Amino acid sequence: MTTDPRGRKSIIMECGAAVWFDNPPPVRGEVVFCPKHRRREKVMNAPAIYRGKCRQCSAGRKYGTMLGLALREMDRHIRNRPTHTMDLYDGYVIVDTIAAQLAEFNFGTVVVDDPPPF
Repeated sequence: MTTDPRGRKSIIMECGAAVWFDNPPPVRGEVVFCPKHRRREKVMNAPAIYRGKCRQCSAGRKYGTMLGLALREMDRHIRNRPTHTMDLYDGYVIVDTIAAQLAEFNFGTVVVDDPPPF
């Protein structure tokens, strides 16, 4: 993705065409009109716009281009709520899923032959 002197962004479409868009440019996965082929095409390469969304609750936020902040905030949500799973989106495409790694303990079966002495 490149920027011209007027501030427009070059976006690569699914058909292979490079199209210039003013701000705000479309996001990855969005379907927009391609002027070169005169039909609607999916955006394949665009500026990264990160967004986190929890599957179990309404927690979610846009982070713009700050991937580190997105991962840190999503990790904090998972640590506070270990049963939740968060999806990281770039536009409309899921690029990562974060979930807590819960340890499973197997203590086995304890058999007691003698009853307690009380």
